[in-house]
Amino acid sequence: MSLLDVKRELMESSMIKSVGWNRVLIVEFNNGSVYTYPLPREYYEGFLTAESPGKYFIQHVKSATATKIQEAS
Repeated sequence: MSLLDVKRELMESSMIKSVGWNRVLIVEFNNGSVYTYPLPREYYEGFLTAESPGKYFIQHVKSATATKIQEAS
């Protein structure tokens, strides 16, 4: 199964469309690009409880090494 096929939870955010987790954190941005981050499941769970997914991303995820798996649409 491709990481693009992993179920993701929709976010209410002007920055982030959805997040998922399958051994890596998967973040889909509102522009259609999708990146993976080598972070534990706790970061995915952090998105689910964050008051602001965009702020959570900036504070906790942005500095991690990312791999783009889909270009912006």
